Amino acid sequence: MYSCGRCVWQGYAVFLFVWQFSLPLCFFGIAYWKILVVVRRQAKVDTDRHKLTVVPKEPVAGTSTGKTNTGPTSDKSGKEKGVNEEATAAKSTNKQAGSENKRMSKAKMNVIRTMIYIIACFVVCWGPTNIVALYLKLKVRFTN
Repeated sequence: MYSCGRCVWQGYAVFLFVWQFSLPLCFFGIAYWKILVVVRRQAKVDTDRHKLTVVPKEPVAGTSTGKTNTGPTSDKSGKEKGVNEEATAAKSTNKQAGSENKRMSKAKMNVIRTMIYIIACFVVCWGPTNIVALYLKLKVRFTN
């Protein structure tokens, strides 16, 4: 009923749909997924690195205000000075860690947003053309 030429054109239409639309779409998805995985891994490494720098040494008894010192000092003013310096350093380190976490979170969101935009634009631009071409080539025609 169908001529061999029609089957060849249908096969060619399927090939073009896969080659020009489906494979690039899969490639975009996989590539951006891998980028997102790398960004997440970097965020985890940065977070772990900051956790290691924030953890103080073994606490030693401090002044009567309840603060602790992490290292031996020779006089009371040295203890208070050491405690204040460490508290300030810990606060600044926590602020840096927080800002870097926000930066990495922002980077993750940028990757996700870019991935969605590129894939959506590709589907909107090339989807209708490829779907219509595939439909027209695969359309079943009845002959009387």
